Amino acid sequence: MKDDVMGGAEDSDVSVDDESLSNVTKQKVAAAKQYIENHYKEQMKSLQERKERQTVLEKKLADADVSEEDQNNLLKFLEKKETEYMRLQRHKMGEPVKTKHPQLHYESKLYMLLQGGTGVPHLKWFGVEGDYNVMAIDLLGPSLEDLFNYCNRKLTLKTVLMLADQLINRVEYMHSRGFLHRDIKPDNFLMGLGRKANQVLVILSGRV
Repeated sequence: MKDDVMGGAEDSDVSVDDESLSNVTKQKVAAAKQYIENHYKEQMKSLQERKERQTVLEKKLADADVSEEDQNNLLKFLEKKETEYMRLQRHKMGEPVKTKHPQLHYESKLYMLLQGGTGVPHLKWFGVEGDYNVMAIDLLGPSLEDLFNYCNRKLTLKTVLMLADQLINRVEYMHSRGFLHRDIKPDNFLMGLGRKANQVLVILSGRV
């Protein structure tokens, strides 16, 4: 599958002059690339376990004399639930009011303090809804992890450079405001939607 993230093209269409990149930029890009690669090596175990669960279910369904249609429906249901669980784990935006160590109130303050910065989602609302603390921010697109998987875990050099430039700018902005993001990973960087579809936005977790 061709990499079409950020308007990227195949490597053969990309011309990058190494001399035009400063040593500092090269080091930052290399560090970002290495971090992403290490992160996904760690994620491989989780993905493998997910595949194993699917294989076990397929075998049990085959042994249980279940119709092919029912097998397909059950497998699709499993895949849907697995995906929903992973998304909830990454982007959980609600927590019980009685949580011992609440995070959302702190996170909402972070969004307020960093409002106006490029790549920082707009805080729409924070409050209590029923038994839950709730925070609403801009509706965002897929995470960099989602895009990496969509592109068969391969990105062109042009796309890596364009993403790295935005990621570095997001981190530098936070540093300029006196904050240190301690949970930098592809899960916490999402693409925008609509007119901001090519913009990378940072998710502010409780580890800032």
